[in-house]
This record gives sequence, structure tokens and C-alpha cells, in this order.
Amino acid sequence: MTLVLAVDIGGSFVKSAVTRPDGQLYDFQKVATPTSLDAFMLVMDQLVDANDIQGIAISSPGSIESSGLNVGYSAVPYLYHENLKVLCEGRYGVPVSIENDGNCAALAEYECGAAEGIASFVCIVIGTGIGGGIVHHGELLRGAHLHAGEFGYLMLDMANGNTWSETGSSSALTKRAGFLNGEEVFKRAGHSPEAASALEHFFHTLAAGIFSIQYILDPQRVLLGGGITQQSAFLKGINEAIEALYRQKSYAAVKPEIRLCQAGSHAQLTGAVHLWKKQWKDEAGCLQE
Repeated sequence: MTLVLAVDIGGSFVKSAVTRPDGQLYDFQKVATPTSLDAFMLVMDQLVDANDIQGIAISSPGSIESSGLNVGYSAVPYLYHENLKVLCEGRYGVPVSIENDGNCAALAEYECGAAEGIASFVCIVIGTGIGGGIVHHGELLRGAHLHAGEFGYLMLDMANGNTWSETGSSSALTKRAGFLNGEEVFKRAGHSPEAASALEHFFHTLAAGIFSIQYILDPQRVLLGGGITQQSAFLKGINEAIEALYRQKSYAAVKPEIRLCQAGSHAQLTGAVHLWKKQWKDEAGCLQE
């Protein structure tokens, strides 16, 4: 029996999986993100109809109130001021949880990933934009307006008025390089000046943001996630950019301890399910911990 349907809404794709009694995620699927709420609900209808579910765990962009209301603008504009929790519970008759996607990724790493046993860390997710989550003393830091961890708003390019998302995301990388996707940029960097230049700018911009976050929050560890981080040359590239930045700022003595998210591109799905299990303990009784 399928128990929980996990859904991760991204700016480019909607990913899904189902959790079976052994607690693991199966049946991964990915479709292009629909362009309207009605079209998104049709995707949900198909996923729910295909599975015998007892609950739905949603990872969503934007800032999510405890009621489920989305009060943060994101790469999926039609979710702004919508309440998917209420909408899905009324439509499908099962308990629903919903959380910001960056927070879901952080929860997944805290529970069973690269931050296990770490009390204070940040998780930076690099995708169409840049988001993330902050765990401080073992608790998610949400902020007074639920915008803590929205790292993409950092203004790192004042000359052109661009945020970190607009200059350091994977979509910014592909736009700058003129290639279809980030994987193609990495593959061509060895023989394409345009790709090499775009990649150098990408890593420098990421390093600048990480440097700033290290000195704002002083976390024990900085985790990096998102599909682009799965490229084999990613970790070497960002560490070299960090070292270059610290050589320029020799007075800066506290260096970030950088790790990649262990849950990889499934971090948001995994974190969403962990949250669902915490919120709906009775229904989750047949799921293994």
C-alpha cells in the first residue's frame, strides 16, 4: 500500500515520489511545472488517482504560514496567496503538510543527511533561484516574516541591481553561458571560452554569497544542494573559489565548512515526508522511523 505522496514544486519541474511502509521513497516522477494553479491541480489529480495514499507532503517555494497559506513570492507566482494545504485536504480528503522547499531540504539533512548531529547550519539550494533553510540550535529559524533562509534576496550585484538568485543561480549560469542547462556548461567548460567564463563567474558569485552568510550567521556547516551540485566538478570549483576569496580577504579567519547535501535532488521530498510524519503521528504509525 502506498502511504504518503511527496510533491516538490520547483520553478522548472514538479517532482514526486511515494513513501511505502519501509519508509523509503519510490516511484520518482518529474514533469514540467504547470503554468497555472488549475493545471497544477490536474497534475495532482493524476498523482493521487495513481496511488492509494493516506497523506500528502508538499515542498513548496515561497513563505508558508502554519495554516498553509503561501505569503512569499517565488518562481511559481500562482502559488502566492494560495493555500495548497486547505485546497488539497478538501479535494482529496487526506491529511496534508506543506513547508518551504528550502526548509524541507534542511530538515532532510538534519534528520538523516550531511547535518546529522550538527546543531547549527545553513542549507543553500541552488536551482532556478537560490533558496535555503537555517537550523539554529536544532530548530528551524523561520524569521519574523517567515523569510529566514531566503538567501536569493541577497544583493550581491549592486552595480546592476541584481540579487543572488539573479546572478548566482543555475538558471543565471545557463543564461550567461548561452547553453541549454548547467550540465552542458560544465561539459563544455574545457573547450568553450564562453562556458569557462560563465562557470568562473558562477563560482565566484556563489563564494561571495557563502562568505557573507558565514559572517552573518556563523554556522557550523554550510550545505549546498540542488541539481547543479551533482556535477562532479562542482565541489572542487566552489572550494577553489572560496580559497581565492579568502586569499583576497586575509583578515577573515573563519572559513565555512562546506558539504554537499546527501539527499541530493531528493532532499525536498525527503524533508517534506519527515515533516508530514511529525505533524500526523497517528497516520504515520505504520511508517518506519
